[in-house]
Amino acid sequence: TFVEIHSPVVPDPAKAVGPGQAGTLDFTIENPSVFDGVTGLDLTVRTDDPWIQLEDATHTISSLGTLGETTLGSEALPFTVDAACPDGHLIPFTVTAHMAGGDLVYPLVFPVGSPVSVFSDDFESGTDGWILEGAWGLVAGDSHSPTTSLTDSPGGDYPDQSLTSATLDMSFKASSLSFWHRYDIEEGYDFGKVQISAEGGPWITLRSFTGSILIWEQINLDLSAYAGQDIAVRFVMETDYSVVEDGWYIDDVAVTGFPFAGLALATPQPVSPAEGATVGAAPVLTVAAGAKVFADPTVYGFRIYADELCTDLVASADDVPEGGVQT
Repeated sequence: TFVEIHSPVVPDPAKAVGPGQAGTLDFTIENPSVFDGVTGLDLTVRTDDPWIQLEDATHTISSLGTLGETTLGSEALPFTVDAACPDGHLIPFTVTAHMAGGDLVYPLVFPVGSPVSVFSDDFESGTDGWILEGAWGLVAGDSHSPTTSLTDSPGGDYPDQSLTSATLDMSFKASSLSFWHRYDIEEGYDFGKVQISAEGGPWITLRSFTGSILIWEQINLDLSAYAGQDIAVRFVMETDYSVVEDGWYIDDVAVTGFPFAGLALATPQPVSPAEGATVGAAPVLTVAAGAKVFADPTVYGFRIYADELCTDLVASADDVPEGGVQT
């Protein structure tokens, strides 16, 4: 038996937490087995990110049935974000599932701050930034916003037995994708598909359309399950061997995300005290310099915790100037 852990979210009303704010962290735990349930599953969350302070890092799931799925729900883990944390910063953490056959460790991330627009295209300035395969192109006079839209078959009906696509020639750390569309596609046999690829992986179909919607409608797709990953986007038209229709029209594509998102800087290497050493009431903490190489002056922060999971903060020091070889 094993479990899968994915889809980290901040389930507060705003669905986001900013610098200097507090929030709770949730994620999905899934049991893919059709034979065995899971009982007494202990979970441990860890992070070395300097901008976040976990206030609780453990959770126990009493039971999870076959093909079951659950979240932490009302017991989502509380945390606070340092006021100096950059907006758009990605917080990396791991969730360890302590299983009878050995621990399973899942690396996840969640963003600080609210997403902003990272891409938009109303197709009024051509198709630069798109890779078009097949007959995809622009059509005038049929659009959501005047006057141009993108379609799979600007010359008329689409052809039989075809697989064509319009792919964004860039990727984003995206949190949502929206677009307006209308379509006339042979119902049940031909399909327009919205697909994404995460970190260069296989194309995943998020939505599929068939039949007819002749009035422009907006589609909004949540990509928060792919937080921190580079997301590529494409629109695919797939047809069978007979019956053709007018096709798929797309306009006003928009992507929101985190344009300056980045993971934590490398943690400075500790010099003293040595791991496992006993210290007095006023210990001196020393690290090797060189955690980053920016033009701005480098400063350090130190934290001392009373527990291994770093939830019980007992002392801290911030804005310590870099001291040459060691700080």
